[in-house]
Amino acid sequence: MENLFTPNRSVFRSKKFPVPITAPGADFSQGTMEAGTTSASVEKVAGQTKVAQVVAMGQETFNGGAITHSFAISGLLATDKVFAQLQQSSSSAAVQKVTPAATTLSLQFSKDPGTGSKLNYAVMRAV
Repeated sequence: MENLFTPNRSVFRSKKFPVPITAPGADFSQGTMEAGTTSASVEKVAGQTKVAQVVAMGQETFNGGAITHSFAISGLLATDKVFAQLQQSSSSAAVQKVTPAATTLSLQFSKDPGTGSKLNYAVMRAV
């Protein structure tokens, strides 16, 4: 397993990213996510336990027009943790708020992200 705190350029070339997986009051586990897939591998760190799993990940392309955007993710729960980042925006917008609900993810941006916006997301669920 890659050291999560030491940059390793080969990790980015392989499109597998080290991911720390934590939850309040839980032990630390680590794993990797592969870009463009909906799966991740998580391994137990000696003496510690797995606390979350990736249940969805992907990229949403949309044309902006407002500071909010919502889209469907099958199986999404209101209790899931969602990590979201604008990969591409025609403005300098940033993700301000991410709100998961049953099958719908709602986002609020600092301003209209504009046409051709691309949002990367990963959905984690406690186990």
